[in-house]
Amino acid sequence: MASSPRMTVPEARRVPELARFRLRRLKLPFAGRTLSMVVPASPVDVLQRNPRLDPDRQPYWAEIWPASVGLARLLMRGPDLGGTTVLDVGCGLGLAGIAAGVRGARVTFGDREPDALAFARFNAERNGVPQPTLLLMDWTRRLPEGPFDRMLLADVTYAEQNHAALLRLIDYALAPDGAAIAADPFRAGGDVFAAAAARRFCCRELHADCWFDGARVPVRFVAIARSDAACERALAQRTRVEAGGR
Repeated sequence: MASSPRMTVPEARRVPELARFRLRRLKLPFAGRTLSMVVPASPVDVLQRNPRLDPDRQPYWAEIWPASVGLARLLMRGPDLGGTTVLDVGCGLGLAGIAAGVRGARVTFGDREPDALAFARFNAERNGVPQPTLLLMDWTRRLPEGPFDRMLLADVTYAEQNHAALLRLIDYALAPDGAAIAADPFRAGGDVFAAAAARRFCCRELHADCWFDGARVPVRFVAIARSDAACERALAQRTRVEAGGR
């Protein structure tokens, strides 16, 4: 397996935006390549350092979620993305977008939390993703300039009140021949989102098991596009997702 880039927590502590937090490093193996991520020690630590945090802005961004691991693995096992543009919606720490960047895409990391974008930038650059673009965005209020060939939605469909805004975002920012990929661990909100997307777009689903934190987690991938062919391309794989390393 190819070695990961040199990255250490002390290096991250030299970045002021990251140095506010206790940090740890994760090494995640994907399809012959290990991605190295510096992340907050825990969401609890983030909360303790932000005691006045708005209850509607819980630090979900501050941890790696199984759906983002599964989506990263899908992308790492998929076709080359050179020359494509990708928007990582609600990117959090940036794992899915980093995987797309490693596969050659020009990646825009979008999140409403500046801290999330700071981690996404650091992790992207240290994993060799060139010139990542950062977009401070709230998809319920701001539609980004597109179009994007791929839009990545890693576990952002859990709340039904966000579905209309997410579908509007896809409709507005997706390239005519592009595809969005929503990934979630079969949450109830994901069921509702997949059904709503199928009423407006062509959709295809792929189900796979993802090893995460020592456990096997089922993950659903929903490709959303304006054509069946674009859906099929979005879910193409060189090898089976569930055969991937832990």
